[in-house]
Amino acid sequence: MARVDSSEFLELSPSLEISRGIGDMHVKGHVKGCLTGYGLSYIEGAGIVDGEILETLWSVLNESSPSTRGATLAHRGEILDDHMNHSNWKKVVGIGMNVVLYLVVVKLMMLAAGTLIRKWKHALDLLKDTEETFEGLSDTTDQAMLQLWERKADAAQSKQSQNVKAMDYFAVKAYPGWRQHLLSVPVC
Repeated sequence: MARVDSSEFLELSPSLEISRGIGDMHVKGHVKGCLTGYGLSYIEGAGIVDGEILETLWSVLNESSPSTRGATLAHRGEILDDHMNHSNWKKVVGIGMNVVLYLVVVKLMMLAAGTLIRKWKHALDLLKDTEETFEGLSDTTDQAMLQLWERKADAAQSKQSQNVKAMDYFAVKAYPGWRQHLLSVPVC
């Protein structure tokens, strides 16, 4: 935000609310509190099908990693910047170079649309399953307790943007005897 505020060319709408999140693949490798505070599954309105798009864009940097191993921190940054700038330059220069490229881009867009449609249908199926499970659990739960849980969950989510620790409400708490319980569960 400091960079945006100090730039004469950039500005964000004051009404824009930015939620910070960590992709589902990475958040589980962070400290315990990151899952509920920054996991996409806990951010209202965030999707959980993807969340690692930057990784696919940067995967070409893996090829440059051998040349950065012996570099100093500053030199490593310069090498990676050069590789990213070169990648971006190739994209800019290659846009619209010929009709074949245009047709390939159109075909890729069509494939992407098909992929998005499949993912949307899959998400709707998951939503249906989740709603059925939630309704089944809700029907068998004490209604006063359910209302209390919902109020606490709503309060946690409403406070998330000001204090991510509010999301700790969703963290799974260890209970006495959980190790013994796990040991007693039969393995199929």
